[in-house]
Amino acid sequence: MKIDIGKTVRELVVDMPAATRIFEKLGIDYCCGGGRSLKDACTAVGARVEDVLDALEEAPEEPQVDWQKASLSRLVSYIIGKHHTFTTQEVARLEPLASKVARVHGANHTELPKLYQLFRKLEAEISAHMPKEEQDIFPQITRLEEASSAEQPLPPVPSLQGGIRDLTTEHELVGTILRDMRTLTSDYAVPPDGCGSYHALYGGLSELERDLHQHIHLENNILLPRAMTLVMRG
Repeated sequence: MKIDIGKTVRELVVDMPAATRIFEKLGIDYCCGGGRSLKDACTAVGARVEDVLDALEEAPEEPQVDWQKASLSRLVSYIIGKHHTFTTQEVARLEPLASKVARVHGANHTELPKLYQLFRKLEAEISAHMPKEEQDIFPQITRLEEASSAEQPLPPVPSLQGGIRDLTTEHELVGTILRDMRTLTSDYAVPPDGCGSYHALYGGLSELERDLHQHIHLENNILLPRAMTLVMRG
C-alpha cells in the first residue's frame, strides 16, 4: 500500500496495525510518542525514512478489527481481556525472576539491581493504573457510549476529562520506565555468562514491553480520543 509520509506515527499505526511490528523492531515509539512525524521518528532512532517507507509498503495487510469503528465497549473488553490480563500475569511472574537474577548476578552485572528497581517502579505504576481504568474511567466511557447510541442525553461525567488526561500522563511515565529498562540492558542483550533465568527474564521483559506498547497505543491513540469526542459532544 502507498504510505502518506505526511501522517504522524500514531496515524500510521491506527491505519495500518502491521506497522507496529516494524516500529517495534526499529525502536520507534508509536504509543506515547506517536505524535511525531515519520521523518522525525526515523531521525530519532537513526533510521532512513526511505527504508522505513519501503518496509511499510511491503508489509502484508492482515485482517484486523477496525478499532476506529468498533464500539468502545468492545474495545474496552478487548483491552481488559487481552492486555490487562497479560500484564497482570506477566508482572507477577517476572518479579521473583528479576529479584533472583539481580541477587545471583548483580555483583558482576551492576545494572541488574538498577533494573530490578525500575521493574518495581513499573509494577507499582501499573498496579495503581489499571484498576483506576477498570473501575472508574472505562465504565464512564461505556455509559457515555450507551447513552449516545440510544440517542439519550449524555450522563454527566465531570471527572472524565481530567481522568483521561491523568491516564495519558501515567502512560508517558510507563513509556519512560520501559525506555530506561531497555537502555540499561543494552536492548535486552544477555551477556555470555547469562544463565537460563537471565535469558528468561530478558525475553519476558522484552515481550512485556511489546505488549504494553500495543496496549497503550490502543488507549492513547484510539480509545481515549474517541471518548473525548463524546465528552465534548455532551
